[in-house]
Amino acid sequence: MKRCQIYSRRDDLLVVAQARTGTGLWISWPPFTKVPLDAPAEDIGALLLSALDKTTYDVPAPNFRTDPMPITPVLALAGVKTWGAFVKGTELVGAELDDGRLSLVPRVNRGSRRGFDHPDAEQIVRAAELDPATIGQLLKDLFGAPVRPGGSSTS
Repeated sequence: MKRCQIYSRRDDLLVVAQARTGTGLWISWPPFTKVPLDAPAEDIGALLLSALDKTTYDVPAPNFRTDPMPITPVLALAGVKTWGAFVKGTELVGAELDDGRLSLVPRVNRGSRRGFDHPDAEQIVRAAELDPATIGQLLKDLFGAPVRPGGSSTS
């Protein structure tokens, strides 16, 4: 499985690859890319697919006492210093590519303490094809649609 996250904050999308540690924890991973939300759908879709290709496995788990937090580069890209400032007004869609099937998972923003929850299963969007323009438009549409709460917290 390949994974990335797409945050919508103000008028920008922040596209972040993910890596899985040897212990199974998924963390933010380079590249960290910002693109305007009004960029062409094809460009946004291509960026998402590129981030998925950067998925990495078996990276060392960060030492949360001494290492920078994995989200730190995302905060810097957004121009904020804290998670609390970042979460305000931010939306998140997770992307998962498994056996050639792409799922876009809009998340519910629960604030800085609870993070982002999964939505109800029927709100997950599955792309029928891996066309960048189609994927980019699906993503734009998701950020314009309200997301109902559901599931358990999985920040």
